[in-house]
Amino acid sequence: MEIVWEIIALIAILGGLVAIFLASSKRKRGASFENYVVLNILGFGLCFVSSLILALTRVMDTIGLPSWILYIVVAFFFIFFNLEYKEMD
Repeated sequence: MEIVWEIIALIAILGGLVAIFLASSKRKRGASFENYVVLNILGFGLCFVSSLILALTRVMDTIGLPSWILYIVVAFFFIFFNLEYKEMD
């Protein structure tokens, strides 16, 4: 099952790199600065979070903890961030 999560994380990293590439190409073609910033944040966020999950999964396997704990913690932070973001609107 771990290989599935590693493949998903690698696909997310590639998706983040594509988002960063799209941001730079759209900015060159005259897209708004807000779209550029959003795509860059999305791209870097995908790369960072996926790399972090991939690395922490390896660490948790090494020390013998089940990796599903990590996924619950990450899901909690995403839910918390989305709730905070909606309150700012």
